[in-house]
Amino acid sequence: MKSMGGEQLHDVAVTERGVLGDRAYALIDKDTGKVVSAKSVRLYPNLLDCKAAFLEPPRRDSDLPPVQILLRDGRTVRSDSGEVDRVLSAYFKRNVTLGRAAPDDFTIDQYHPDVEGADPGGNKDTIVAAKLGAALFAELGMESPVPVGSFFDVFPLSLLTTSTLTQLDAVRPQSRFDQRRFRMNVIVKTERPGFVENSWVGHELGLGDGARLNAALLDPRCVLRLRRGAYG
Repeated sequence: MKSMGGEQLHDVAVTERGVLGDRAYALIDKDTGKVVSAKSVRLYPNLLDCKAAFLEPPRRDSDLPPVQILLRDGRTVRSDSGEVDRVLSAYFKRNVTLGRAAPDDFTIDQYHPDVEGADPGGNKDTIVAAKLGAALFAELGMESPVPVGSFFDVFPLSLLTTSTLTQLDAVRPQSRFDQRRFRMNVIVKTERPGFVENSWVGHELGLGDGARLNAALLDPRCVLRLRRGAYG
């Protein structure tokens, strides 16, 4: 579920739309029409502390199963419950609905912290409306790598290597580069030192027993305000 706490999986099915079941659901703010994101830390500060898990493993040949959502206060609600919108709206104190498809004008509110150079656009300590997914590519006049209705921000799959995590630790040992903070779909165990995946752009990569993907571009880090126990 988009922007809720992630989970570690050792086996996944990879499709043309990315990891099967990834970001199958998201919250939509009914008052603004925007997709709810943990990047909107002022309106949804506890989103990362919530979790969602499929009630049974998703399969390629059938509809995706419902998920059970675990809120920070211990309450749970199923996605197929008639009470799901009421429970989630009460918890977040916002008028939200659980969506299975992103609006055509897929937009989120993104907070930019007061950190010099964090945003190439120069935004600091402000909230900016950002288009994502197919809506972003439509605005750019480009073919979209994700289908209309998908909750993916830009591309259907992201990747990180253990070598990069080791290199970051070496460059800035005073920081804590926990792999969960990067929210990547795939973390590849690599031996060669440095930022090895930088040289993979433009090449085809093989995953598992047949999955193939084209490395389109380097993945910029999204900026989230992190609290103890929360990961961006």
